[in-house]
Amino acid sequence: MPFDPEEIQQSVLLWVDRLHRVAPSPATHVPPMIAGHQGHLDFAEPFYRVMPEWLTFEAWERNKQILDRHTTSPDELFYWIVDHVARQIALDTVHLHRSRPPALDARRIWFPEWHRLVGAVHPEWGSRTLAQINGILAVYPFH
Repeated sequence: MPFDPEEIQQSVLLWVDRLHRVAPSPATHVPPMIAGHQGHLDFAEPFYRVMPEWLTFEAWERNKQILDRHTTSPDELFYWIVDHVARQIALDTVHLHRSRPPALDARRIWFPEWHRLVGAVHPEWGSRTLAQINGILAVYPFH
């Protein structure tokens, strides 16, 4: 059964609205939709594409693809979008509204906020985000 771009877009907007209801401020960028093979956006911010048989989450910079995820699960796409938007809100919130000592690794502040935001929208997604954070810290520990 082919994906309906309008239905996917409406669902994305509902998930982002849920995120905004628990966030300290709205996102500065919500990934837009591109239907079918209508080119791409070339400014390093992600967008999602709705094809008849699959969904993608992409980003391009200087005509080079820097993010390329494909799925046949709308829920997977919704997670990718909520996770991305929550991460940006957490980063923006920390850098705009909280002072921190220069020696403090900023991730000590925004990683928990990123996890909190995603988990408040969908607990299972929050667990996935926490696993992602733990993976980052395993390679790049706090300093």
